[in-house]
Amino acid sequence: TIENVTVTGKVISDGDYIGGIAGYSDGTMINCTFGNEDYESCIEGNNHVGGIAGALDIKTGSSALLAKLNNYGRISGNNNAGGICGSTLKNISGGNYIELYNYGEVCGNENIGGIIGFSNNNITISNTKITNEGKISSSGSNAGGFIGRFSSKTFTVNAGSVIVNEGEIHAENGNAGGIVGGLTN
Repeated sequence: TIENVTVTGKVISDGDYIGGIAGYSDGTMINCTFGNEDYESCIEGNNHVGGIAGALDIKTGSSALLAKLNNYGRISGNNNAGGICGSTLKNISGGNYIELYNYGEVCGNENIGGIIGFSNNNITISNTKITNEGKISSSGSNAGGFIGRFSSKTFTVNAGSVIVNEGEIHAENGNAGGIVGGLTN
């Protein structure tokens, strides 16, 4: 468990799985923040780059919790970059994800999202508030306020959940959306 952590500064790598708190995580993260309201913190990496984690791997049936996660930093990656995580490696279900906020700019080539860059797993959200206020820019395609590219069968938002995008979304070669940039089954 990582709890009550704030990280500011710069995290820079030419590699993959780069995050403000963790490069890769399959555990609980509560009340974690990357950057602050001066918006000077930044993360730069290749693939799977996120403000909190490069990749999240919360296993089905796990009690791991992601709650009150905030990104204020600028996130820059090639593919699969997101304000909270670059990519998810397992299904997202139920109340494992609660209160996710991105305020920073996220930019890259493909699959760029305010919260998640890329997911090819089923997503079911319950009793969750997700907000993106950052500018999301793809020099290629698939830019979304919540997810850059979603490539799976099920994306369900249950009662009691709210997904809000207030950021500008731009994809040079198409597939830009307020919630999901590119959606394929």
